[in-house]
Amino acid sequence: MYLIFLIFTTISISLYAFYPSFNLSLFGDFWLVIWRYERMVGQFSIGAWNYPTYFFTLFGSQDILNGFLFKIYHYNPSPYYITSYLFRLLASFSLYPLAFYLTRNTLASFFAVLFFSITTIGLETTDWVFHMPTYLLVLFFNLFLYFFLKSRDNYQIKWVVYFTLFFFATIVIYPIRSMSIVPFIVMIEIIWFLNHRTFEMLKKVVTRLTIISLIYLILLTQTNLFSSPHDWDNQTITNSTQALTNVTLTSFKAGYNLIQKGQVDFLLNPIAALGGMIIPNISVGNENKALSTFIGGLSIVIWFLLIILNRKSKILDALIISLIWTFFAFLIPWMRPEYLTSIFSTDQRYLILPAIGISILFASLISLGQSKKSRNVIIALLSLVLIMNIYSTRSYFSNLEQIRSQQLYDKIWSQLPEFKNIGKTERPLVFYFTGERRDIIHNVLEFGLPSKLQLIHNISDFKTVVTIDNFKDLISAVKDGKSLARFSVLPKPLPIENIYSFNLEGTDKLINTSEITRKNILKSLSPEGT
Repeated sequence: MYLIFLIFTTISISLYAFYPSFNLSLFGDFWLVIWRYERMVGQFSIGAWNYPTYFFTLFGSQDILNGFLFKIYHYNPSPYYITSYLFRLLASFSLYPLAFYLTRNTLASFFAVLFFSITTIGLETTDWVFHMPTYLLVLFFNLFLYFFLKSRDNYQIKWVVYFTLFFFATIVIYPIRSMSIVPFIVMIEIIWFLNHRTFEMLKKVVTRLTIISLIYLILLTQTNLFSSPHDWDNQTITNSTQALTNVTLTSFKAGYNLIQKGQVDFLLNPIAALGGMIIPNISVGNENKALSTFIGGLSIVIWFLLIILNRKSKILDALIISLIWTFFAFLIPWMRPEYLTSIFSTDQRYLILPAIGISILFASLISLGQSKKSRNVIIALLSLVLIMNIYSTRSYFSNLEQIRSQQLYDKIWSQLPEFKNIGKTERPLVFYFTGERRDIIHNVLEFGLPSKLQLIHNISDFKTVVTIDNFKDLISAVKDGKSLARFSVLPKPLPIENIYSFNLEGTDKLINTSEITRKNILKSLSPEGT
């Protein structure tokens, strides 16, 4: 009966929060993922890859899953978002055995499941729907960690087999998100051994780490799991070991250079990101960066105090694991050079894995309530956090509906003319969009337009369509083609008839302004214009 209540409550509340997402349109890099699937193993393939070899690449599992769904759902957005939601539910329910093992508290475990199902943390994983394999990673990771911890208490061969299988599944299902797992496991095993320090415990630690390391090393050296093809035409790929080494060295070099320049404040960004995970913060600007940093710093202090005060309690493992995983899960993505100076807002897709740690932390807090009064106070405070997340998540998707609903998307795209010359010209077609509603233009038109048009017209050359959002770059494209170099297009003058432009009036009226724009470009290039 309790299980039925848990499932019904979680589905009901999470469905309320996520229901607006079912009306969102597909957009952006979704079209690139589908085009890439077709290019690597589908209709545009040159035969360099097959399903097994491409699956064991950095984006292979993501592309293949979405590619299969595209064969079923085609251009209908709702089924993709419903599938993503169902994957999220599975990920949420997989937290229950792990949370219960760590807390031995049914209410705390229920709260962990419910919180993860509705949290705003990492919400881009649903928004950018092609990231849905992340939820499968969460599912496999929770089960892996559960069986891994079980093997500490009862070292039966079945637990070893289970955690080995789920570790393998966790790593391969979405490798770009799983890079934090091995360092995390090494860290908690070292801490566990230091807390026990017996030869028997040492043997268990060495055995488990050997199994984990062997699987990881085999995947690292015998597959391309941690690298991806970087040339769509030749489809060559860098060795996984070399790719990981290059990224690691580049990241540390970028951080070192910032420190050398005295720009050390970037080291506070993870703390600010943590603050946004505790209290939802969709937009992290200068005005609320200080508040997020304060909340994050205070949370760390309280976390450590709880660990110290409960160092002889059964809840110690839950507190340590939640702290280490929360940071390890997003430190590696954050350490990429392009993100070092950034603060991840609450909805950032890289934060969905740390949401596991936050969920376990909240479960730990509930289980710490010794008296009925203290437990009720903790539940009341966490209920406020839960309500804030429910409101924030539903508002997030409701706001997206205003700029990217299926109805708005279809209406705007229906006003685009047929481009009969697409893929038939020597030089690419260049699209330029204007209008007051840049948010709608970006989400509905600019972001992902090249890949979608290439899919619609069955074009395998990714250089056939380009979008430009700057009029000066349009002039450069026609004059000398230099502005096209960043799209891997040879810098040669572009024929004026390859320019297409449209103006969005209001929110949904699209006007073809190609002739006007072409005249303005030619006028700017004429002696009188200069």
